[in-house]
Amino acid sequence: MISDNYLSLVGAAPVIGRQVNAREDMGEPYVRAIDVSYEFWQRRWHGDPALVGRHIEVNNIDVVVVGVMPRGFRAYLGPGTPLPEQIDVWFPGAPDSGPLSRSAPVVARLHHGVSRAAAQRAIDTWISQFVAGHPSSYRLGPVSMMLVPLEEDVVSDVKPALVALAGAVAFVLLVACANLTNLLLARATVRQRELAVRRAIGASRVDVVTMTVDARAFSSNTTAEQRLQSYNAVAEAVRRLPGVEAAAFGLPIPLTATRISQRFATAADAPEQVAAQFIALPGYAEALQVPLRDGRTFTADDNRRSDPGIVVDERLAAAVWPGRRAVGQRLLLGPSTGARTWAEVIGVVAHVQATTLRSGAEPQIWVTHPARLFFQMGLAVRTAGDPRALAPSIRRTIERLGPRRPVTDMQTLEAIVSAASADTRFALSVLGVFAALALALTVVGVYGVAAYSAARRRREIAVRVALGASSRDIVVLVVREGVRWSIAGVAAGIVGARLVAGSLESLLFEISATDPDTFAAVALLLTSVALAASLVPALRATRADPMLALRAE
Repeated sequence: MISDNYLSLVGAAPVIGRQVNAREDMGEPYVRAIDVSYEFWQRRWHGDPALVGRHIEVNNIDVVVVGVMPRGFRAYLGPGTPLPEQIDVWFPGAPDSGPLSRSAPVVARLHHGVSRAAAQRAIDTWISQFVAGHPSSYRLGPVSMMLVPLEEDVVSDVKPALVALAGAVAFVLLVACANLTNLLLARATVRQRELAVRRAIGASRVDVVTMTVDARAFSSNTTAEQRLQSYNAVAEAVRRLPGVEAAAFGLPIPLTATRISQRFATAADAPEQVAAQFIALPGYAEALQVPLRDGRTFTADDNRRSDPGIVVDERLAAAVWPGRRAVGQRLLLGPSTGARTWAEVIGVVAHVQATTLRSGAEPQIWVTHPARLFFQMGLAVRTAGDPRALAPSIRRTIERLGPRRPVTDMQTLEAIVSAASADTRFALSVLGVFAALALALTVVGVYGVAAYSAARRRREIAVRVALGASSRDIVVLVVREGVRWSIAGVAAGIVGARLVAGSLESLLFEISATDPDTFAAVALLLTSVALAASLVPALRATRADPMLALRAE
């Protein structure tokens, strides 16, 4: 849904037809006209220019197509906006078109020469005047709007991953340079006598260095009660299918970036708070296997009550009623609206990652009242086997209930989780490659330090062997040197890792960036690797002939 000046603001225009506008294209009961994407136009109508002016049905609404968007046009509205990358249908909208306008994102373009700070001051002034003019709507707290540059908003989700990757590259390069230096020192020490001879016969120091370096929907019913009946009929039909264990309607489907807000207060005069809201018909929590912590979830009887109660998540229960049982307590929903109602808590469930895997700890309220049902709801179906095998049967069952009940966007929860974690998996995979490379370089570096140490102490080792030192003594002598430096490096690395761990916080899910078990495991791994890498030069030192070493000195 876009306002009348959206395309002109972003510097775009339809390739044919015009942009939808609220004055001409909005009407009862919904909208009268739409724009479609260029890709949808090509895919569905093969680029037929006669599409403009034609009536089609969208979400069971008869509308006329008035324009086609530019090829490749994308509407970026920020990472917190629940919009897919590809939008095929564009509806007209207006700032005053309903209560959802409160959460609508706003895109603006600054006048030439106007700074961000100046624009923010102007917005702050306007917001203050607007709130003062609507005291009944904003009586429980201040309201603010934050001006965020588009570039900053675009990279806000990926910036932590990019910073982590850049840091990994820098650290791997640092490790490589340090290891190369150690190897060069070790080799130079071993070839010290040879190099001295070369200098004596006229080779320059540049030659020496050069020679040393090696290169490597469903039917839209009129009333809420009719929608409830339709959803119940579909859920019941799907539940009867063989292999289906549970089926129920609700919103949002977890990890689909859809967010519904619910304002609440603990008392009539208490500060207003905001929670994420789940709209759930009976069985939705069970279909998603959301753990029940206390009380109960919704039943069919709740939909017939005027006060069906609410379910809250464990985070809201702990924050609002610490040390007390939440079941039986009451919350005031919509305290600053005309639809304010008291609701009793009938159950407590586990917290659900509703929008993203890394979404914050925002409390959640579950409601089930028919008046809150949307025209399009998500259907969660839990099966005994592979859900993809049952998908055709589920689709046919729903479509048999009526010709105007399309099923769209059918996908497994596994696929949703995979898509939600795709960016994190990519970043962590690349970091894993760098970590493996750094580990390999660490092995080389420790070997270089141990070899350098053994080469410097060649005469000492020869004397010890001549005096009766065993091979075990020589191994301990060389390994101890390498491990000592490695332990110092691990200690310094732990300190450094704790300092930069915050940059990885947004890539992690339900684990701290400073998890002590992880730090201990990595420290143990690095120490073990250092011990193994030190053994090679140590064993080589035990095989050296002490007489040859002493004679060379």
